[in-house]
Amino acid sequence: MSFNGNLQPSSDSGEDLTTKGDVHGYSTENTRVPVGTDGHVLTARASNSYGIAWEATSGGGVDPNEVIMAATSTIGDFSTPSNAVASSASGGADWSWDGTSTGWTLTNDGGTAAISSGQVSLTANSSYDCPRATIDLYSALGSAYVGNTFVLRFKVTFSGFTNTASGQAVAWQIGIASSTSNLDLENPYSSTDGILASRDGHGAGSDQNWYAKCWNSASNTASGALVSSPFTAVRYCELVRTAASSCELKVYTDAGYSTLEQTLTISSFSSNPSNMRYLFLRIFYQNVSDTNTVLAEDFKLWNNTTTGGGQDASNAIDDDTSTYWESNSETNPNIYVDLGSEKNCGNMAVWWNSNSTETQIKLQSSTNASAWSDLRTINVTDLTAGQYNYIRFNVAAARYFRIYGNNGAAKVMVINEIKNTEFSTGAVASEHGHLDISSSDTSLALDGT
Repeated sequence: MSFNGNLQPSSDSGEDLTTKGDVHGYSTENTRVPVGTDGHVLTARASNSYGIAWEATSGGGVDPNEVIMAATSTIGDFSTPSNAVASSASGGADWSWDGTSTGWTLTNDGGTAAISSGQVSLTANSSYDCPRATIDLYSALGSAYVGNTFVLRFKVTFSGFTNTASGQAVAWQIGIASSTSNLDLENPYSSTDGILASRDGHGAGSDQNWYAKCWNSASNTASGALVSSPFTAVRYCELVRTAASSCELKVYTDAGYSTLEQTLTISSFSSNPSNMRYLFLRIFYQNVSDTNTVLAEDFKLWNNTTTGGGQDASNAIDDDTSTYWESNSETNPNIYVDLGSEKNCGNMAVWWNSNSTETQIKLQSSTNASAWSDLRTINVTDLTAGQYNYIRFNVAAARYFRIYGNNGAAKVMVINEIKNTEFSTGAVASEHGHLDISSSDTSLALDGT
């Protein structure tokens, strides 16, 4: 028996290959899959009739979740997350705003009042505009909130705050009042009990200053130093009712509320304000035609006290290693940071605080801040308090990264600062390593190397 090398099984049929690089494939029958473009790779593609396709590669076809990046101990290689959320905060505020519009009443009144991206935005641009926003603190604090003493903190951003109308003024104000019915008035003295902070721009844009005010009497006013207009800056403010008959306004230049710019004090009100419950913000224009937008955010209120602060999660992402987040004593204390969008992250820098009693932490990632994947497990004895600890893990493509207390008993976690590295897909493809880092390896010294 002999054959010439061209034997074809009688039961098989298909299509001959015609071009270098063609491959045999199958759709509904055996067929030819033409070669692709130079540089393309053959990949599974269920939507293609062949079940495979030649496609351009993306990042070398590397899955970021399966590689590690080079370790770094240069803090400049790390970025600060946009937000942080903690399981608890020792001494935390009785009320803080979650950034949504829930509970707010917005009134344009000639201007524009809006809530977007976690900010209350007020814009006015013509005579006697009075845009404003209010929220009832009773809804958050209940009847226990009576406003006897309080501390209100907030961040404010002025956008070209100015006034070029000679002899007239513009005022941006924030405070707590007993009523919202008269907030459209120029000066609701005697008709509204309230304590407020005000930034006023005086005639012809020549100067402006901060005020602390009690609204039930025109005489209850403390004014700050005049500065040149226009005023475009970010400030961090603390409005305090120090007693039933007094208040003060402190203005800071930093998010840690540590660099004090000025303090304004009213030591005695002529008539004590009462029953205050509405947090309000407004811009009032007095015959002015300039366009001004003021943004306010990060509201925190401490009730029945004259000392605010607490150890909020935001302290861990304020680029200030002198401030810190501290949890309550609780099982599995934790804090997660938000990168704003999904990023490839392979390193975290954690400034550990020696006041922590937690003994083991897990670094975790999530795409939705709900389901978490373990990245590393670290014994606290391997961390050095009072400095950045640089922790590497297999790259995770995620938006949220959490530090989770893993002892299982009531512990306190204290962290001064958290930063992340962020890698482009191209960098992951070209600069990655291949040595796996175990999510259960507790030895920080090994660090995957």
